[in-house]
Amino acid sequence: MSQTIIDRASTESATRRVLEATRIGRYQILRELGTGGMGAVYAAYDESLDRKIAIKLLLTDDRSTSRPGERLRREALAMARISHPNVVQIF
Repeated sequence: MSQTIIDRASTESATRRVLEATRIGRYQILRELGTGGMGAVYAAYDESLDRKIAIKLLLTDDRSTSRPGERLRREALAMARISHPNVVQIF
């Protein structure tokens, strides 16, 4: 699905807000890894676990008829079933 100019602007604005914050709770945001239709993924450092992690943040879209949390849950369940040394583990 292609993004409109408004979609890209919204994504870029959300990305800037996260990077400006540099912290989300116990996580230190290091850099953006990528963005997609559902949200943006960031490399971060978890101070409690003393390790690098990836965080996916949902982008809100008031025009969407589906609940993004449900879509993320389905995605997480599918990813949790995958066990391979080259695929990140979902928690």
